[in-house]
Amino acid sequence: MFDNASSFRTENLRFLYLVSDQFTQCEQKAFVALGIIVSKKRAKKAVFRNQFKRRMRALFQLYAPFLPAGCKVVVIACTPVANVSFSRLRAEVEQFVSYFR
Repeated sequence: MFDNASSFRTENLRFLYLVSDQFTQCEQKAFVALGIIVSKKRAKKAVFRNQFKRRMRALFQLYAPFLPAGCKVVVIACTPVANVSFSRLRAEVEQFVSYFR
């Protein structure tokens, strides 16, 4: 996916996305695939890595209807995410979603 993906960068996050015109059988509905990458360099403790992943999944549940059907997204944490607030993450995901509107 990384070879053909386009990139979108915000202050704390990097989004790699791939919008495909060809859908597999399970992607016929408004389906968005999400991958989340946060390294130990960005969040030393597993608690913070897991918290970040839970927050991103919750945000994408809210904003998935605004993304194109069959869109595949990988979110990569680019800065230490332990101290990033939920409202800041939400603003950055809104920036990414507004790119498709």
